[in-house]
Amino acid sequence: MEFPRLYEVEGAEIDVTVGEAFFRAEEENKRIVDNGWLKVQRGYDSWVMDLRVYNPLYGHRYAVAYKPPTRDSLKPSSGFKRPADPD
Repeated sequence: MEFPRLYEVEGAEIDVTVGEAFFRAEEENKRIVDNGWLKVQRGYDSWVMDLRVYNPLYGHRYAVAYKPPTRDSLKPSSGFKRPADPD
């Protein structure tokens, strides 16, 4: 995923679940973290979050979560256009 330059991505985490009940797959989650397959990088004018899973396991679901920036940190003068406040 790619985000605008001023949309700083923090606290990115991987969550791997398995089965109909979405049981947490701790070993698969650990494999991804230990190998550094989730990367968050700041580029010249954007942030990029990249997840590459080598040999994904059948029946597993891979999700990425992150903490979005606060509304106050997205300053209009910075070039990021935020939606208007509701009336």
